This record gives sequence, structure tokens and C-alpha cells, in this order.
Amino acid sequence: MPILKQALGLLCAVSMTGAFFGQSLAELEDETFLGRNMTAPHATLMPYASKALAIEGDRYRSSNCQMLNGKWQFKWSPDPASRPADFYKPGFDSSNWKIIDVPSNWQIQGFGIPLYSNRPYPFAKNPPRVMDEPV
Repeated sequence: MPILKQALGLLCAVSMTGAFFGQSLAELEDETFLGRNMTAPHATLMPYASKALAIEGDRYRSSNCQMLNGKWQFKWSPDPASRPADFYKPGFDSSNWKIIDVPSNWQIQGFGIPLYSNRPYPFAKNPPRVMDEPV
């Protein structure tokens, strides 16, 4: 009889462990989790100066490829009317602009408000916690 109780206790413990770990919502509440089983963004079309360079396939050696990654000066304006005038002209003083990392998203770096749709959110904002009932 004690063996039966031990076996039953072990079975219950194993069942409870599976139920406990099965309820994890870590990905849903993890703001750094972007997706699973996704192909990384890429562009596969690249013109090359010669057939030999195209066969080699090193896009970074092509004169048509310029990496834009790095630190960029950035000035956020809430609408086009409030943008700095003549910002596109040579000699414009942008020394007081902020520096952001590229590639990135300016909302993630603290500028503006992240917008995902044109409708209000159906849940209270309390990141990274997610409400059980969106009412």
C-alpha cells in the first residue's frame, strides 16, 4: 500500500509540474520577443558591375550597396508643420539634434508614441503585463 501511495504522489507531482509550466505566458509579456519561426528581413536583388562580381555574390563589394547602419542625427517633429525649416539644405545646423541608432525604430528610442492601429487599445496599458480580460 505505501508503494501505491508513493506512486500516486509522484504521478500527481509530475502532473502538477506539467500544468504549472504549461501556463507560462513569458513570450506574451516579454517586450523583447519579436517572433518565432520568422525569416530575417532581407532584400535579395542587387545589381553588380560585372558578371564575375555577381557570381561571387558579395553584395558589400558592389558599388550599388551602401550600408546605412550606424549613428544618425535625428529630430522628431509631431507633424510636418513643426519640422525645422530648410533642414535639407547644405549648411543647416543640426548640432542640437539627438543621435539614434540605425537600424531601429524612433518610437523604441523614446520619440513619439508607438502606433500599431488607428483604433484605441482594447486593454489597459501596463507593460509588460497583459490583461486577462480586454474589457
